[in-house]
Amino acid sequence: MLGEQLAYWKDRLAGAPPLLALPADRPRPAVQSHEGASLSFELPQRIADALQELSRREGATLFMTMLAAFQTLLHRYAGQTDIVVGADIANRNRRELEGLIGFFVNMLVLRTDLSGDPSFLKLLERVREMTLGAYAHQDVPFDKLVEELQPARNPSYSPLFQVVFNFYQDPAEGIDLPGLDVSVLDSYQNVSKFDLSLFVGQRADGIRGFWSYSTALFDAARIERLHAMFVTLLESILAKPETRLGALELTSEAERHEQLKAGRELKASGFKKFKTLKPRVVSVAPESLVRSERLRAESALPLVVRPISDEVDLASWAENNREFIETNLLKHGGLLCRGFRVASVDDFDRLARAVSPALLDYNEPSSPRSEVGQKIYTSTEYPASQWIQLHNEMSYTRHWPHKVFFCCVQPAEQGGATPIASSREVWELLDPSLRERFIERRVMYVRNFSPGLDLSWQHVFGTDSKSEVEDYCRRAGITFEWTGRDRLRTKQVQQSVLRHPTTGEVVWFNQAHAFHASSLEPAVREALRAEMDEADFPRNAYYGDGSPIEDSVIEAIREAYRRAAVTFEWQQGDVLMLENMLVAHGRAPFSGSRKVLVAMSELIHEADVDTLRDGEAEPALVQV
Repeated sequence: MLGEQLAYWKDRLAGAPPLLALPADRPRPAVQSHEGASLSFELPQRIADALQELSRREGATLFMTMLAAFQTLLHRYAGQTDIVVGADIANRNRRELEGLIGFFVNMLVLRTDLSGDPSFLKLLERVREMTLGAYAHQDVPFDKLVEELQPARNPSYSPLFQVVFNFYQDPAEGIDLPGLDVSVLDSYQNVSKFDLSLFVGQRADGIRGFWSYSTALFDAARIERLHAMFVTLLESILAKPETRLGALELTSEAERHEQLKAGRELKASGFKKFKTLKPRVVSVAPESLVRSERLRAESALPLVVRPISDEVDLASWAENNREFIETNLLKHGGLLCRGFRVASVDDFDRLARAVSPALLDYNEPSSPRSEVGQKIYTSTEYPASQWIQLHNEMSYTRHWPHKVFFCCVQPAEQGGATPIASSREVWELLDPSLRERFIERRVMYVRNFSPGLDLSWQHVFGTDSKSEVEDYCRRAGITFEWTGRDRLRTKQVQQSVLRHPTTGEVVWFNQAHAFHASSLEPAVREALRAEMDEADFPRNAYYGDGSPIEDSVIEAIREAYRRAAVTFEWQQGDVLMLENMLVAHGRAPFSGSRKVLVAMSELIHEADVDTLRDGEAEPALVQV
């Protein structure tokens, strides 16, 4: 029986993230501190009753509903979709133990998948299924589970989970014993075994509880704010439980108006103070209308920008704060604007042009896309089951966009996350001998255009005229050959490594790994080999002299991308701005409908950028 239950937990927790990195007020100490504090609270009867009714209606317990709400809060607050928390369980699942005095409590590891931005009701289904599975396998002692799973140990945080949710029945009226007056005393100690714990007690007149938190990480003000967000989230869930997680409110209407009022008063007071001075152009500090934070505590990529109020218009804010955007794109590589309610092609078009008025056409494309507005495109239309490898946009050509914008109109039902990776970090992760090889030899991209196989040459070059294609290739330094009726082969040798024109940093900037034949699914690759020579594949990558790039070298490049990658799930209305030379992007497979828009701006030509020549000294990586 124990072996069966251990097998369940090993499967359930395979690949779980080792750390839930909540935004904190101080860096995590090298050795975990158990110094803590607590914040008590009470929820009114109306919220308790509504939560009970929602639970009853959806076939869940109050514990499941509160857990789903708590994990939603953690998901929104930390930006993670794979949420793992611990929970106490009485462990009296046998009749012989019910009347026995003693302490049998065990800890369960509750892992929930919040990907795909589901509705709260859909999440509650997931939590119910997950919780019932955990209950059915509750007999494995937690210490035994840690021993068997052998998670990577770090003295700065506890294994398997760092956040705990506990639910208990609170006897508000005390315990009635003959000849004794018994009452429950609150005994909050200044100790916290975990980063954060939420204790929720159900009683006749409502719900009461307390937050226990590590004072080595969090200030009291942050926990007070987190609790206010939790209450607002509960209200939002109860008002419309069918709402997607990303659209649920975390800030109350009164708080939003108060923040907006404070911003207006600040500007008004500033005007009174300086109205006697000579007028000059000033910029409103971006912090007065937005707040910024890291998506992951351990990574500078991307910077998340959120509005302090629903009344903040992203396009207007961006137009007035271009310096903020430019500075942080150079520093972080990407900005994820979340909560601004960008909902349509027109909204996205206005925002992109507010940052960069001259948008670009998608010339010489490598993937199928549709133009849905003036220079606004769909993201790649390759099949949903296919991985789109991390790449810098159009880095296989002699000209590429400086900025790339993405907007999520509709997140996928499942999957469809976007990985992004710093080109600076990829460069640093590669073996020096590999880097030197590509600096010296560069990359040759070979494309074979055949009717009915991948993109046609008419689509890529935007014309049916062969002479126009030939003229374009000559101007772009592309070697071309008509290999048969309506068949075209092109070759172009491009950069592999560049020096950023503004920061002077070295960046890995090519698509050798994405064009290489090994990037094809094995079944597709074998099917093509059965029909043609590898030289005739729709696309391939070689060293610049035409010699094959070894599969092992391509795998080393992919491993560097994997190690540098930061992945996030889209929420409806998200806008992602990327500095294209500094950050690569990709796409995970998905199911269901997914609509992400793309725009590009500010063309950069290879002639205007320094390539790193063989043996040239490398500047140090800028730390952010």
